[in-house]
Amino acid sequence: MKIKTIALSAVLAITASSSFADPVTDRIFASHQVNMGVRDSSAPLSYKLPDGSHVGMAVDICNAVVDELKKKDPTIKVNYIPVTSDNRIPLTKQGKIDMECGSTTNNKSRRQDVEFSVPYYVSGIRVVAMKKDGLNSLLDLKKGDTVIFTKGTTTDKSIFSIKKIVKVDWDSKAIKFKQGKDHQDSFDQLTAGNAKIFANDDILIAGLVANSKDPSQYQILPESFSIEPYGIMTQKDATDLQELINTKIINMMKTVDSEPGSFRSIYKKWFMQPIPPYNRSLNWPMPPLLSDVVRMPTTKVGN
Repeated sequence: MKIKTIALSAVLAITASSSFADPVTDRIFASHQVNMGVRDSSAPLSYKLPDGSHVGMAVDICNAVVDELKKKDPTIKVNYIPVTSDNRIPLTKQGKIDMECGSTTNNKSRRQDVEFSVPYYVSGIRVVAMKKDGLNSLLDLKKGDTVIFTKGTTTDKSIFSIKKIVKVDWDSKAIKFKQGKDHQDSFDQLTAGNAKIFANDDILIAGLVANSKDPSQYQILPESFSIEPYGIMTQKDATDLQELINTKIINMMKTVDSEPGSFRSIYKKWFMQPIPPYNRSLNWPMPPLLSDVVRMPTTKVGN
């Protein structure tokens, strides 16, 4: 996919024409509303607060895109629609959400069904355990232990379906595998002792730990197993909308860091400063791969 670094005004001029090439943008302006897919437990990217509102870095980026749409139609309303790892792609394909603003990895198999923006985060799969269990590596798993991951994520195929990636004798140890319905459910099952480790993207694990009742109970193990570039997801034929999203992200990345709305200022807000609801900071410096994307924005990612 080739990124065209055009001004936002040019994109809006396209969408303002009498005939839209993009049926998704057409639908947004015809209905005066945007259906934004958000997550309940993907802090600090997209998550729900106790008051029911959805916040996070991805939500901020998508709201900035909506602000650009409002330059043409100030009456546009945003419908925040919670999605899960399991239903986010089907709901996007069906047109029930216009853009998914969560923690979805852009990979080759998914690009057959949906489209992705310039990455706004690059994660890696890691595992978290309870400190009381004394695990320092996946190699420390004992016979009959249970591993949990969230249904519909890339974790299974990245680690456990191709078990040679991790040098654990899975079969002789009779390791069991469970799937949580969402990230919070998987994390809660780990906390309750229903699994010895929870495998997920590193930043999502860090967010769950930071927003737990007692972060000191958990230990994120050092092993990392993959590269997971997150992008805003749309239908494949949402050409005008995806162009607008990409241009907005690129402009944010090229904005001086000290200016409000710059990509680095938003990153600092969610990754380096205290975040709600417990006002704890993740203290998570920008990963080198994401720094590279910020310097040279592109939609080209590994598969």
